[in-house]
Amino acid sequence: MALALSVENLDELPEAIHSLYVEKDGKFVLDVDGGVPDVAGLKAAIQAERDHAKKAEKIQKEFEAKYKDIDPDKYKEFLTKAEQAEEDRLKIEGNFQQIEEKKMALQNAAHQKLLDDKDALLQAAEFKSKQYANSALEGFISVGMAGAGIHTFATDEAIENAKKIFTLDEYGDVVALDSDGDPLFDE
Repeated sequence: MALALSVENLDELPEAIHSLYVEKDGKFVLDVDGGVPDVAGLKAAIQAERDHAKKAEKIQKEFEAKYKDIDPDKYKEFLTKAEQAEEDRLKIEGNFQQIEEKKMALQNAAHQKLLDDKDALLQAAEFKSKQYANSALEGFISVGMAGAGIHTFATDEAIENAKKIFTLDEYGDVVALDSDGDPLFDE
């Protein structure tokens, strides 16, 4: 027989196990070492995720229904033809300056996209570089602590404290810095 986690009345249980239950909020709950974890937050979180997934699926279905008959390749071809027709109209009207302005705007937009892409790649590379440097510094510090007799439970705090003093220089060497950011030891 499995033990019930909670019951309304102890009379529902054999008398021999009544001592295993404690009264809590008008119910009798199995007295477990460490208590029974409250999973209400987890249940709420999973329900929120399910609701979000349903909403996303509904939006996707609406999007697919709205654009199901549109062929992206034909749409691009249509836009190209429309742009060419507009350019031909401007040529017939003799408005060459407006043609050049549109071409410059397109070139500027393409150039800006390239710059934005470059900036995004640069930011990602800088982030990875900082992560690598941080990981390498923590490795150097850990090696240095290995023989220092630091208790295992204090390792994380010791690393964080050491990172306030030590850093990696441009050559990847560990250096100690003072509060102004200047090297403590000159070679």
